[in-house]
Amino acid sequence: MRESSGELGSTINRIAASVALFVALAVSGLTFLYGYQNQGAALEAEASLHAKLLGQAAARSKGAPGLASVGETLGNPELNGSAQRRLLLNPRGEVVVQYGQITGLPFMERHAPVMLKDEALGVVRMERSLRPLIIISALMLGPGLFLGWMLYHLLRIYPLRTLGLALQEIGERHQTEDRLKKSLSLFAATLESTADGLLVEDALGKMVVSNQHFVELWRLPHPVGEMNNEEAWSLIMRQLREPSEFMRQRRELAAHPEGESYEIIELIDGRVFEWHARPEWIEGQAIGRVSSFRDISERRRAEALMALEKRILEMVVAGEPIAEAMTVLARGLEELSGQMFCAIHFPPSRDARAYSHVTGRGLPANYARIMEAEPSIIPVACCGAMPQPPTIPDIVHDGRWASYRRFAGQFGVVPHGATPIIASSGHFLGLIIDHYRPGAAVSPQDAELIRIGNNLASIAIERRQAETRLDQLAHYDTLTGLPNRSLFRERLERALAHAERGARQVALMFLDLDRFKLINDTLGHEAGDLLLKGVAQRLRACVRQEDTVARLGGDEFTVIMEHVGHVDDIAQIAQKILDGLAPPMQIGGHEVFASSSIGIAIYPTDARSMEALIQNADTAMYRAKDRGRNTYQFYAPEMNQRTLEHLELENALRRALERGEFLLYYQPKVDLSTRMICGMEALLRWQRPEVGLVSPGVFVPMLEETGLIDAVGAWVMHEACAQNKAWQAAGLPAVCVAVNLSPRQFLRSDIEGIVRQALADTGLEPHLLELEVTEGMLMHDPEHAAGILERIQAMGVTHIDIDDFGTGYSSLAYIKRFPISTVKIDQSFVRGIPHDEEDAAIASAVIAMAHSLRMRAIAEGVENEAQLAFLEGLDCDEIQGYYFSKPLPAEAFGRLLRQQGEGKPIGPAASRPA
Repeated sequence: MRESSGELGSTINRIAASVALFVALAVSGLTFLYGYQNQGAALEAEASLHAKLLGQAAARSKGAPGLASVGETLGNPELNGSAQRRLLLNPRGEVVVQYGQITGLPFMERHAPVMLKDEALGVVRMERSLRPLIIISALMLGPGLFLGWMLYHLLRIYPLRTLGLALQEIGERHQTEDRLKKSLSLFAATLESTADGLLVEDALGKMVVSNQHFVELWRLPHPVGEMNNEEAWSLIMRQLREPSEFMRQRRELAAHPEGESYEIIELIDGRVFEWHARPEWIEGQAIGRVSSFRDISERRRAEALMALEKRILEMVVAGEPIAEAMTVLARGLEELSGQMFCAIHFPPSRDARAYSHVTGRGLPANYARIMEAEPSIIPVACCGAMPQPPTIPDIVHDGRWASYRRFAGQFGVVPHGATPIIASSGHFLGLIIDHYRPGAAVSPQDAELIRIGNNLASIAIERRQAETRLDQLAHYDTLTGLPNRSLFRERLERALAHAERGARQVALMFLDLDRFKLINDTLGHEAGDLLLKGVAQRLRACVRQEDTVARLGGDEFTVIMEHVGHVDDIAQIAQKILDGLAPPMQIGGHEVFASSSIGIAIYPTDARSMEALIQNADTAMYRAKDRGRNTYQFYAPEMNQRTLEHLELENALRRALERGEFLLYYQPKVDLSTRMICGMEALLRWQRPEVGLVSPGVFVPMLEETGLIDAVGAWVMHEACAQNKAWQAAGLPAVCVAVNLSPRQFLRSDIEGIVRQALADTGLEPHLLELEVTEGMLMHDPEHAAGILERIQAMGVTHIDIDDFGTGYSSLAYIKRFPISTVKIDQSFVRGIPHDEEDAAIASAVIAMAHSLRMRAIAEGVENEAQLAFLEGLDCDEIQGYYFSKPLPAEAFGRLLRQQGEGKPIGPAASRPA
């Protein structure tokens, strides 16, 4: 073992000694090889750089390039490297240019061809002496021997470890060399492959190299390698909006070479760049800086447009004045353009005739003031005549814009285009006019700005007009244009608040049109609407400008009068309203008279709250109706009692039908030739508990007003038919029973169905039912009315009378179109005969007309012998009135029929026992 160990030790000693000797020699040899390799690579790179520069110089030379003319580049001291001698040889190997000298051998040399368009013009040869490297390598023999001695001892103890460390060191060295080579080769390719503008600076801030995109971004006349450093930076600084800030950032980077920077820089021409600067590292040391510049102008422009759109829409949604939104739009368009002067012209509302005018900051404030004073300067009609008028691209030569061109010239601008703002419906909303300084070049991007601004203006104006229309619908009556109930309450509340602070009076008028329901039912809703519109116009003309006229609904109007003084002033306005409504109106070919009942309440005398004031004015209005209509009435405290009674009467009336409180009375119609009862009229009565019979003049209008007339009218039809049938069943003479139809029944309800149902339920023969209609009901819609009467007649109801004839406006031409059997002379004409000549003439004419049309004539309201004799002399067919009998309950009227059944004619009522 000792022998083996000794052999191993000897072997290790021999190996260690061999390694030590090898290392001692290798240090010197590797020093030489490493130096030779590095110096060769540097010399080769220097040869390639000079060859490239000479090729570029040859390419720029005018005429045929010559090596001698470009060879002076080899003498550039800034490009001097490790070469001691630099030669330029022609293709034949002859020296053309030489710089430097080498004394003695040995030396190394490296070559690089000079190329021009793939053609070799010559060869660059770089030479360097090897003597310094040989001397250094020889000197390294001493450190090598020391290292070998150290390794000899180390290898004897740690042979494998030492070997591994040595191999690792060698591997890392080769990797470092490879990375350096790749970094140099990749950098040149990266410069031109990126879309950004790249600039490489050395540690002192000197431009070394850039790509072509950098030159184009900064609009430099030459690449940076061909320009003086100060000149290039000067050209860049002149383009910046804030050059001092840019220089401050560069100084900051120079003070901290390892730092990075990211900034947004703005140029005078409106462009915006992103600037990102980072250090360039080689073996852990910052040797310079790479700056990238990216044009983000379009992105910033898009962001600014989006911000402008958002702000405009937010202003519109927030309800800010449309003029302010358009001003913000005009200023935004100017800022985005940088050279445009913008003016926007638009109507403040949909129905406005005048235009509003706003501008950006470029045009002076008096521009808009002058435009408002002289609106004819802009020929708006030529832009808005068509549903979608075309854009006028050049208004400089358009003759219609001559006045505007002169006007704009006063402000030192030239109008370029007038773009109509068009609504989604095609309506013309306004104009955007763009202006420029004389001689300024118009950017194509401005056209896109105008288009976007046009869309924004259209959205904003159209939405505001829609909001205005909605507000109009919410606060104004669509028929008359007057404030509605909602706005009336707002204004009354505000008026009362002002009056309380200022210790003033407010008068409130409640107006209700007299007999509007009759006009509406007889002439139709269209005529009623025309009447309401006419009344609204007259009311506005009668009050003061500061007063509020409102329509609450139906035929109810109000007038709010602020700052009123004496009661007499209020009375004068009320009388002025009555007088203003008095003249007739022509509606649908008819002459219609309108009158009103007016109730007046005064704050704070009559009420301290809004609700109480409204209620008291309404109460006074009903008092005016009770006093004969077409008058005004101031509120008095005792009126509340009458209002309470009115409400109680209405509530009781609503329950009367279900409680069976209605009765029918009957008044006979007498044939003058026989003095026998030929018919009867059913008349409605109300037997109110604890009150007794209520006059029809009190409750019948309320039936019409509340709509109860439909149900009550159907009950009357059924009850009259049933009672007539009951009398026949009792063996009494069969006579017709006449039922009056109200306008509401005839025009709105299913009157045909009501008649058919009553006849079917009671079994009454149709010819024993008689219907009475008024002239107004027939004249409302003659064709419709004739159709209804013909269908009723087809059921067998042959007796149809015109009631109250002579009070309306019908003519013979219309009367003969209807299936009428009897004409009834109104009692207002009978009352004056035989002494009143006009009443006598009318009665005579009506009877003669009826007979000429083969109709019967009946006179109602006959009360004395003289009237009877006169009518009998005119051959009147029938009479009805107190002379023969007042209206009687069914039992009493049955006795009259029984008497007739015994063959006894009816005599005067005065001759019968009570």
